[in-house]
Amino acid sequence: MQKSLKGIVLAIMMIQFVCCNLFAQTTPTPAGPTGKISGKVIDKANGETIISAVIKAKNNATGVIKGASTDVDGRYTIKLPVGNYSITFSYPGYVKDSLPSIDVIEGQVKEIDIAIEEKVTTTNTIVITAPVEKENNTFILIERKNAAQVSDGISAETIKKTPDRSTADVLKRVTGASIQDGKFAIIRGMNDRYNAGYLNGAQLPSTESDRKAFAFDVIPANLIDNLQIIKTGSPDLTGDFAGGIIQISTKNIPTTFSQTLSLGGQYNSITTFKTFERMGSESGDILGLYSDSRNIPDVGTSLTNPKNNNSTRTLQVEPSKLFNDDYSVKSANALPNLRFSYSLGAPIKLNDKGSELGVIFAYNYSNTRVFKSASIFKNSFQDNTFLSELKDRNYNLNVTNGGLLNLNYKVTPNNIISFRNTYNANADYTTIFRQGSDDIPANRDLRSYGNVQNFNRLFSNQLAGEHKISSVKLTWLLNRADIKRSIPDYRLTTYLIDKTDPSNVSTSLFTPNLFSQGTGRFWSNLSEKVYSANSDVLVPLNFFGPKIKLEGKTGFLIQNRTRDFKSRNFVYDGSIPNDPSTPEFDLSENNIGVDKLILKEKTIKINDDYNATSNLYAGYAMLDARILQKLRISGGVRIENFKQVLTNEETDKLTDDQGNIRGAKIYDKPAVTSILPSVNVTYSLTEKINLRGSAYKTVNRPEFREIANFSFYNFAINSQFVGNSELKQADINNYDLRFELYPTANQIISIGAFYKKIKNPIEYNIDVTSTDRLFNYGNENEASIRGIELEVRKSFMKRFTVFSNLSLINSKLSFTPGSFSTPNRSLQGQSPYIVNIGLQYENEETGWFASIVGNKNGRRIAFVGAPGRQEFGGDIYERPRTVIDFQVGKEIGKLNLKLTVGDILHQDLLYYINLNDDKNFNEGVDNKLFLNNTGFTTSLTASYKF
Repeated sequence: MQKSLKGIVLAIMMIQFVCCNLFAQTTPTPAGPTGKISGKVIDKANGETIISAVIKAKNNATGVIKGASTDVDGRYTIKLPVGNYSITFSYPGYVKDSLPSIDVIEGQVKEIDIAIEEKVTTTNTIVITAPVEKENNTFILIERKNAAQVSDGISAETIKKTPDRSTADVLKRVTGASIQDGKFAIIRGMNDRYNAGYLNGAQLPSTESDRKAFAFDVIPANLIDNLQIIKTGSPDLTGDFAGGIIQISTKNIPTTFSQTLSLGGQYNSITTFKTFERMGSESGDILGLYSDSRNIPDVGTSLTNPKNNNSTRTLQVEPSKLFNDDYSVKSANALPNLRFSYSLGAPIKLNDKGSELGVIFAYNYSNTRVFKSASIFKNSFQDNTFLSELKDRNYNLNVTNGGLLNLNYKVTPNNIISFRNTYNANADYTTIFRQGSDDIPANRDLRSYGNVQNFNRLFSNQLAGEHKISSVKLTWLLNRADIKRSIPDYRLTTYLIDKTDPSNVSTSLFTPNLFSQGTGRFWSNLSEKVYSANSDVLVPLNFFGPKIKLEGKTGFLIQNRTRDFKSRNFVYDGSIPNDPSTPEFDLSENNIGVDKLILKEKTIKINDDYNATSNLYAGYAMLDARILQKLRISGGVRIENFKQVLTNEETDKLTDDQGNIRGAKIYDKPAVTSILPSVNVTYSLTEKINLRGSAYKTVNRPEFREIANFSFYNFAINSQFVGNSELKQADINNYDLRFELYPTANQIISIGAFYKKIKNPIEYNIDVTSTDRLFNYGNENEASIRGIELEVRKSFMKRFTVFSNLSLINSKLSFTPGSFSTPNRSLQGQSPYIVNIGLQYENEETGWFASIVGNKNGRRIAFVGAPGRQEFGGDIYERPRTVIDFQVGKEIGKLNLKLTVGDILHQDLLYYINLNDDKNFNEGVDNKLFLNNTGFTTSLTASYKF
């Protein structure tokens, strides 16, 4: 199926290329100076775009008329000589609307979006909306007001007025949303695995090798056109979610040629202009380039012989010397963090029949240095006495290169083909220096060095079409996503310091048999490809006359995912002849030898490699009925068939007790067919008030990583993660109610409630069979979630806007027999409250603007524990942090200046075990596990549009 999908993509791309060249001809333009009018025509009653509406522009001085019609997106553009015009908007069955006096100015585009109403209404009043663009708040609220589902969103206009740098930063401004680890979305208090993401209509795959999650920090905020979170189910959307569906739309095709250049610098209060240390750095790191020096040398299987005698060790000396032995630490003062972006937009008219090509290109680069001081603790569960306390100096360099290239080919106003490409490369270089008490009762200290790089790449290609054939609207999308994640030459070095005899303190290089415990090296490569094809057909069904508007919609989705994951790990074996010093000297080639150190491969192929594939086939049918312009009922059923297989090259080599080839796959359960009904009901009490109700069924499926036996050691939190091949799919029943008031086009007051019942919820939990801190994935019996969401957005004094949203959530679990979980605990990752509040100021006359925004979420379980089973096994909570950001800026002609201060309070990030169950952290009482110190940031950015 992959080959056939690839063939379809290539064929349509070739057709597009040929068509573009056939029609690529210039046409005469009006003589003299010109300008443009452009915009969108929508239905006042339901907010839907109107296709083939006629727009006529009459020059009030000469009487010359020039016209256009709206395309399949409801958009129009007319190029006109400079002058004063009267504009009329018309469409069969709708009230004709007009604007008597519009000035067309040289080189400018005047945006005129308008809402027209059907003739069946009882009023003769003509309603003209204030000019809006798709990216501004008014459009977002219009979409929310008229959407069939419960949704929340944020526009590019709002994003520009906040200090947000990435999509992850943007998400935490949305009602009921918060961010964990700086990049993973939590919606309605439900962690990342319960949420789905879409980029330009195509579902996003997981970017992580160790969790079911998409890292939203990889998409720069300034590439976003708008972002919405759909919170209720619909047959035409994926059924694999429970919290929300995050829909990201990147920048749209502009109506005029434009370029924007932006340059900025950022100061970090605990990093910038201070000493910054890195181990094993390369010259290309500043650009995020992968260096071949980090590859595994060609040693084959020469280091896998388990025998530990001189003959074997002699054969392993030379292969051990082939490894890069540069452990040197380089220090320099950290310069301010750099931000750079460039974008270009160009509309190209091809002929007078409505054909045009739109192009938008954008590129972003950033490098960010962050120092964090961290502490890692292990305490006795019984009396909270310290068992160990380690201190980290954590130096991280993050380099991001990203961009997009979108081509929009309007063949005719009713036929549009789009080719959208998004690329992002994210490189993380981390060096950690660790020192402290490893075993306080035994009077033993530890000194460790960790050095790890993560290279992530996301490349997405989408070929899409929108077509109107008579009254039928057809859309289709072919999608290809390519994800690569590489961890090359992850190095650990550990020294043990014995202080039992104060007069004879001894230090030794620790070389145990496991990479996670001592001194060794690790490599992994993940390659994942996603191919999908989907199509939707919308058909008006005019069975019941003008008072009942009925539409039918049907469609399908075919998706194939493949993942190839390989890893290798090696440990140092032996001892060094001299007194231990630093890795730079102790692990150099001089200390590799038969009676010194060699490297041994500890890779276990059956656990450390896997290949995975999944196939999803989905189809749906739905009806959308609007009755008397008051009641809207949208519902139907979606059927999804899902098959997932995870295997390993070694599985076919395994034998049973009789020596027969076993050939069993690690995970190969029968395909699951899920029938997912849903209904969304909206009743408009008045033009400004909506009452909504929804009921829908969804699922939550295990991710490849969660069912793999692979174990990964996270040095930063001194813990391992391993999969569970016995995971089951979770099934969710969902219910929603909401009241919405829209006082004006840019204001909203809403209150809603939701309830969810989850069978077999999937969580991170602690492995009760392990003596170390080992996390895996498991199902509990059932979870119930109840929540209330409130939102207010209000403008006052013309220039001020205040916005606030609050979510209050309660969840409880019931457990499978024999569970060691805490009774009546909440769902892992669920916060009891999430609050966002902000104040914005904008003065169009002077160009000044400012905003202050705050975000906080309640304590949540980061990892599920097993209290009473292990001395350090309680539920691990993340302590709440209050994050406040401030921004002030000024527009001076085409120049935009912004000064931002991020995380003003810079509160510590703390994970802990709550021992007295009072829902708060108490110093000296509760068990601290991980503590990270953060700083505040100050950024200055200048953007110029030309």
